[in-house]
Amino acid sequence: PLASGALVVGAFVLGSLVVPLVIGPNAPATLAEYARAVQASGGLEGRALANAALVITSLLALAIAFPLARMLGRRG
Repeated sequence: PLASGALVVGAFVLGSLVVPLVIGPNAPATLAEYARAVQASGGLEGRALANAALVITSLLALAIAFPLARMLGRRG
């Protein structure tokens, strides 16, 4: 179970950054692409904005994962 969960998370992380780069520019940018672009723009402010975007992404993922895990736990 842990390995499959790690595989899913790894696929999500890879896909959330690589797919937007392959597809090309879109509006609005995904949070991962926004974080990469802001960090590449340079400076400490860019790093701070990139970290904030990734924290928001993590919180959104947790907000989806915990209720789903509880729901699936009750079924089994």
